[in-house]
Amino acid sequence: MNVLIADDESLVRSSLRSMLSELELPIQVVGEAKNGEELVELAEKLAPDLVFVDIRMPKLNGLDAIQLVKDRCPSTQWVVLTGFAEFDYARNALKLGAKEYLLKPATPEDLHSCIRRAYETYVEDLAAANRHFEQDILLLTTGAKSVADMDTSAYYRSFQCRATVFYLDSFLNESKKMELRARFVHVLHQCSASKLTHRGVRFAITTLHNGNLALFMAWDASSSLNSSAALRKEFHQCVEHEAALFNNSSCLLTAYQTEASSDLGQISEQLRVIEACSPSRSVQAGRFLPYPEVVRMNKQTELQALGQHLETLCRLFTEKDYVHYSKEHAFLKKAFTDKLLHDAKVVQAVCNFLQCAIDFEISFSLRDDTEKWFAALLSHGEKMLSERSPDEKLQGDWIQLVIQYVNHNYMNDIGIGQIAGEFNVTPNYLSSLFHKKQGVTFVKFLTETRMLKAKELLLKHPAMKVQEAAEKVGYHSTRHFTKLFSEYFGFYPSELRERALHI
Repeated sequence: MNVLIADDESLVRSSLRSMLSELELPIQVVGEAKNGEELVELAEKLAPDLVFVDIRMPKLNGLDAIQLVKDRCPSTQWVVLTGFAEFDYARNALKLGAKEYLLKPATPEDLHSCIRRAYETYVEDLAAANRHFEQDILLLTTGAKSVADMDTSAYYRSFQCRATVFYLDSFLNESKKMELRARFVHVLHQCSASKLTHRGVRFAITTLHNGNLALFMAWDASSSLNSSAALRKEFHQCVEHEAALFNNSSCLLTAYQTEASSDLGQISEQLRVIEACSPSRSVQAGRFLPYPEVVRMNKQTELQALGQHLETLCRLFTEKDYVHYSKEHAFLKKAFTDKLLHDAKVVQAVCNFLQCAIDFEISFSLRDDTEKWFAALLSHGEKMLSERSPDEKLQGDWIQLVIQYVNHNYMNDIGIGQIAGEFNVTPNYLSSLFHKKQGVTFVKFLTETRMLKAKELLLKHPAMKVQEAAEKVGYHSTRHFTKLFSEYFGFYPSELRERALHI
């Protein structure tokens, strides 16, 4: 918590600074002002979290300084330093929004109590601001808000953002994979909670439309204090370290990270590139890859093709689709060119990936016994037919339950992540299964349901405002709802209202 001290007496300033340094709280004095004009200048420059302000100061008194600054620094807390004879002034300061007042000279006990209360308020404000960010990211990833809605918001105008997408590959059953995922989400929450000490930093953990776990971090780039830069570096190191601990013979955790940008549209575009490149993780599994390296890999067409076939093979193995597994096996064999077979790092990475993804581990080498290795991989696929998963018989029920869930909750902020949690399966698996069984993605199904419900509402209640209809089917932005509605039906909701009113 950043503190500014404003008092025309140097002894008072040094005394306060000394007492504050002895408190066991994460606070720092970022500036001192000896008159009201300096206070206004420093407050606007530093946007402190807490200001100790003397009422009687040269050039501009404390009350006038608060009046000038409070609208420009709405998150700043004010504590008035006053004497007995100035109590009426202190009361006026409280009316202006000051948190409380301290009688001079302040005792260590009074100062400690005051700072403790201010710090508690500060932490509560940080948590509330972060919840706001988490909610916005949830709405964005579930389609209830658009990138345009976020970019035009004054709340994010000075913010930069970076997203990290995580891929968990494991042969463990869905229940155990869900446990792993939940453990990692818990670790991410711990990392972010430990770094949520700066007013200009936000964290959000969410599930993307395809079921992949994503972490968003945003920070206020307009701040003149660079403490958030060190915090971001520490946070990145914390996440990378914790992610590496999840890598073992039965699990690989890979992360692809976007570049930082103040344009969420650019972040969304980078996420689309990352999604397209994700199959290549089979040759980079268990690593933390920055966006430039992801792009570089995307240009290596041989690696991309190899990764695509490996990912498809593993998915078909999980789905116990032997016919297509056999065909994909042949495609994979062709994709393994002589050049790739002679690349020891690629070969080792592929073997590690298959061991973790489908429990395929054999003693002989892919490079030295290629034909034997591929024969064993095909044989490994044959074994899956005799191993019936307890989840198989539930798949049809799950899809029907997802459809029912959407029909009953389309007006709420829902996504594939929370529904998967209901069935104790990973969002990736449920998303893939839904797409396979229904022929459309979950997001498209949810959007279609909302559009049809909105049309029904506007036909039944033609006097209903478009904004109200949008809110009733789960959209927080009328503009975004109108865009989706017109794309789906070919006409605007307002046109439908007019038509219904004249029937």
